[in-house]
Amino acid sequence: MSSTHPSLSTLSQATWLFRKHQIRRIDAVILTHGHQDAIAGLGKSLAYDLRAFTAPPSPQAGAVIPIYLSRATLDAVAQQFPYLVDKNQATGGGDVPSLNFRVFDDPLVDGEGVGGESMADGFDVHGIWVVPLAVHHGKYFTPPDQVERLDVPEKQTQTAPQTPPQVLQSSSNEIPGKNAIQPSLTSLLHRKIEETVKETVPFYCYGFVFDGKMIYLSDVSYIPTGTWEKMVSAIQPGTSGSSSPPTNDTISPSKLPFSASLPPSSRSLPCLILDCLRLEPHGSHLSFIQSLSICLHLSPRETYLVGFTHPNSHNEWVAGCREVEGTRAEGEEDGFLAAVEKSAVRQGKEMMSVWERAKSEWKGFVRPAYDGQVVRIE
Repeated sequence: MSSTHPSLSTLSQATWLFRKHQIRRIDAVILTHGHQDAIAGLGKSLAYDLRAFTAPPSPQAGAVIPIYLSRATLDAVAQQFPYLVDKNQATGGGDVPSLNFRVFDDPLVDGEGVGGESMADGFDVHGIWVVPLAVHHGKYFTPPDQVERLDVPEKQTQTAPQTPPQVLQSSSNEIPGKNAIQPSLTSLLHRKIEETVKETVPFYCYGFVFDGKMIYLSDVSYIPTGTWEKMVSAIQPGTSGSSSPPTNDTISPSKLPFSASLPPSSRSLPCLILDCLRLEPHGSHLSFIQSLSICLHLSPRETYLVGFTHPNSHNEWVAGCREVEGTRAEGEEDGFLAAVEKSAVRQGKEMMSVWERAKSEWKGFVRPAYDGQVVRIE
């Protein structure tokens, strides 16, 4: 993806763009999930940099920044930046930002027993109605409630000498050590995971519908049925969306990132911002053709793909998108288009059908997003 100003860091680039577009105030911050690439900048950015763009209620009150996030994301923030959640854990001079965490407990993820007022159906941010969407972003290799520290040996209560765990002795009628097994740490971890994990436990990230006009799905590998229904019902201003519970459906052998039984949306969506990591499928992100399958089902007026890896250039992605739109010039990035075709074949008949239908039926506007891009929605 292109860089707005290659000599600037990501943080400096963001503040440079704020000044360029005369953005003088940030009213709220909305977090998608608790991974490092989503929250690692909280400590410094909120403590120092975002203050310059946050209008305090009074000169004496300091900067109070509302942070909208899920319960699981708040837990992740508390682990990495405990002083942001609990000022009693501040050290040094004790100067920390004043943050107002607003948690949208979601029955889809947290269960029906959430306490207090739930914002799962949506919340108002300075006149913009925001509906959170719980989507899969990969899975837990070990469910959180079953995690054990495998790098810490168990305490031995026996006093007799113990056989080292690295060597399992052979039976008595064999030559000692001849068939001894030397299990590696990797095999032990793998066996422990196999014993622990009985079913797939998805890691949930959040996308959002903004005022029924824009859907933002930055980190997604699968959209559960309940979330899809909620998303489609929210594509109109002022609606709260559906609160139907999700099913524990996952990616099928066809590799569609949603249930094949879902009907296409008949509602008009001005803008879709959608995850697209690379050509091939990935455990926690969408492939190019998986992203197109969502476009076919939602039929947005404009789609912008985000989150690419580096092997392919921005121009190659543009050519692939123009092929969908039917505007690619003859000879433009033919090698990349050949790679797309091969990838579609590898992903199976249904994904190949998606690629052909996207070019022949949908022909919608889709482009790779770029740093500094401004998208205007009426």
